[in-house]
Amino acid sequence: MNKDDIDQIRIEIECDGESALSMMLHRDGTVGRSGNGSLPRDGVAVLGVLDDKIFHTLIDSLDERVFPHAGAYEIQNKIGKSVMYSIAFLRKEKPLASFEFRMGFENRDVGNLVSYFDGFIQQAVALTNDWHQESLKKKQEEDSQQENA
Repeated sequence: MNKDDIDQIRIEIECDGESALSMMLHRDGTVGRSGNGSLPRDGVAVLGVLDDKIFHTLIDSLDERVFPHAGAYEIQNKIGKSVMYSIAFLRKEKPLASFEFRMGFENRDVGNLVSYFDGFIQQAVALTNDWHQESLKKKQEEDSQQENA
């Protein structure tokens, strides 16, 4: 498998069973996002079609050496709140590689793979943040106008 096969990325973060981030990025520029990775989550899911540069920026930054390590990992001695990261790379809705990490929020020695994907997730959030914030603002304005009508 190589990164040119990927046409969709899905990212999920849960903390104590509560969704903190849910994100989907497609090669065609479609982006869906709810949350920013922290709690409490904003509770609003937004979907839009953006420039496909966001997807390609993430794919270009992806190190293909991670793919042989796809799988589920769990740190047994969790410290702090339970956290789960899930990252899936798909082609035509079928998984090519997926990673799931279960750990405690306060665990520090979680390995290079978790650190790598933590940075990848942060990059995905940063690349979509302006659009996400603008979408939330529009939603709030729409809700306010409906309340005043």
